[in-house]
Amino acid sequence: MNSAFYFLNFKYITEKIGLIQLKNIGKKNALNFKMLQEIHEFVKDLENKDQKIIIIESLCPKVFSSGHDLDEFYKNLQNSAEENIKIIEMCNETMLSIHKSNNVFISEISSQLVTAAGLQLASTCDLIVSSSDSKFNIPGSKIGLYAATPAVPLINTLPKKILFEMLFTGKTFTAVEMFKYGLINEIVESNEDNTVEEIKSNVRKQTLALCDRLMLSNKNEIKYLKRKIYNYEV
Repeated sequence: MNSAFYFLNFKYITEKIGLIQLKNIGKKNALNFKMLQEIHEFVKDLENKDQKIIIIESLCPKVFSSGHDLDEFYKNLQNSAEENIKIIEMCNETMLSIHKSNNVFISEISSQLVTAAGLQLASTCDLIVSSSDSKFNIPGSKIGLYAATPAVPLINTLPKKILFEMLFTGKTFTAVEMFKYGLINEIVESNEDNTVEEIKSNVRKQTLALCDRLMLSNKNEIKYLKRKIYNYEV
């Protein structure tokens, strides 16, 4: 695997489970072009590895991902809008590569805000495990940016009226609400007495318990079933 990755770490948890860590901490894991490119390369490279399950977590304490890097967008606007088109295209390619992968992807969220394109990344994963105090939103409408692309993986998951409210009001939803609406598979209770480390550990235990329940025979079967579920040609 390429050792030159700057925004990501990769670790082996077990023979069948790998871990991608988002580590653009200074920018709250804002998805700039290079970071999206690295995620895409990771996803494609992992298709040839032994792992069948890939967990994605954020090393940023309070944010899973803050969405697209707006500083990069605004800087590009001063030069050429074509650069921003390339970012959106890379984002779409990255999300599609997760759906079409022969691995199962699980986003793991521990007391974090998941927002805008960061929510797109989390919800593109096949499964989500989250602590109960995490938050989810697409706030673009509050600053005049009606971001449609983060909503793409949510269209077939959330009730349309909830998605409409999320997009047009920028409302922040709790993990408990998102669990009720079907976005989250497993929710881990947390309270003010829990430390960040305790919450993260409890979420990881729940994630690994979910991994143990997944009946995965081979990577070709995973790829076939995922493409059926996401309605891609097989």
